[in-house]
Amino acid sequence: MRKHAGRPAALAVPLLALATACSNPIDAPKAICGTPVDRDALTPLLPEEGEVTQSSKQLTLDEYCVVRVDKSRVLQIEIRELNEPLPAEDWIPDKELGYLSGKVTQLPFARRAIVGEQGALVETDCGNPSKYLLFRVDYSPVDGQSEATSKKVKGFIQDYVTAAKKQVGCTA
Repeated sequence: MRKHAGRPAALAVPLLALATACSNPIDAPKAICGTPVDRDALTPLLPEEGEVTQSSKQLTLDEYCVVRVDKSRVLQIEIRELNEPLPAEDWIPDKELGYLSGKVTQLPFARRAIVGEQGALVETDCGNPSKYLLFRVDYSPVDGQSEATSKKVKGFIQDYVTAAKKQVGCTA
């Protein structure tokens, strides 16, 4: 019995090395939709492992962008230009729109904002090239990843919206 006691440990080391070699630590992108993003603000919304890919579609100033990890959508960002603010009924938290658990939140750069664990809706002054910008961010954790807190989503929103306004050239 004693001569086999060391075998499980000897087998565990190569298996651990193999598991470590197969894991792919997350490499958070430096930009989303061409907008620089603080990795410290983005990383809490991403799983610890996986391959990050992005796709985006630009329609004039409007833009639609998706961030995936191992082909699963984690973030979906929509940026739209507005000539006038959204009506009040569009600011009611809604499960279908991904911010049911959201709360009206004060952000220094926003006219109005709802931020929750599943995403955010943010309206901000732009001035030029568009009077207002609307940001809709939907967050979907991948299997095995814990839900984000609204605080983590808010941290990302604060960083991303501020940088996007700069990138677009907003004057307000």
